[in-house]
Amino acid sequence: MQHGRSSGFTRPGVAGISYVVAWVCGLALFAARPGQDATDAQLSDFYRDHPWSTSMQSVLVHGVAAVALFVVAWVVWSSMWPTWRRM
Repeated sequence: MQHGRSSGFTRPGVAGISYVVAWVCGLALFAARPGQDATDAQLSDFYRDHPWSTSMQSVLVHGVAAVALFVVAWVVWSSMWPTWRRM
């Protein structure tokens, strides 16, 4: 008989995978943008003409990924807290 969880998923594992998936999706899904040699006017026009895609990219790369990274850090910190209290 096995003891412990029946699922192989843990909160930090799911949060870590979510962090990577959100970050990669944010970079890959909205990759169509002006090149590195674009002028300031071309960049400005692009961001003005595509507010939804640039906002969603920012939410995925910064928002969702930050929440997932916070969950990983919180779980690691909370799992270490009992150890630190005994010292």
